[in-house]
Amino acid sequence: MRAIKFRGRRPDNGEWVYGFIARYRDKEEKWGIKESEEHGYWVVDPSTVGQFTGLHDKNGKEIYEGDIVAANCDTHNSKNAVVWGGDYPAFDLEPFVCYENNSLLYCICDPDSSCEVIGNIHDNPKLLQTK
Repeated sequence: MRAIKFRGRRPDNGEWVYGFIARYRDKEEKWGIKESEEHGYWVVDPSTVGQFTGLHDKNGKEIYEGDIVAANCDTHNSKNAVVWGGDYPAFDLEPFVCYENNSLLYCICDPDSSCEVIGNIHDNPKLLQTK
């Protein structure tokens, strides 16, 4: 079973926080992330909130929506952002053919995969720019 958790960036100090998500109203609508039951919510910028995909890159790093993943497979080398494509995480850019079944999810999940999180669209948007 996949862990349901989120991350978001705090607007006060730019720190990334991870955990449960909540949307609440104070004087205005706010989004918050709570790390544990013992800790209160941190207010986060809602545009930076991304859900954990349940997948890990080749180094064991968790892959979140909004991450930039470098995939170096037999047929392609690519840098793409991870977005939700229906019921599964997918790359934002052109279809990435990595294995016979053309399944991006399979490419990320394969233990021998060479997919690696190299940044995210909020901190490192220039990683997606082409020369």
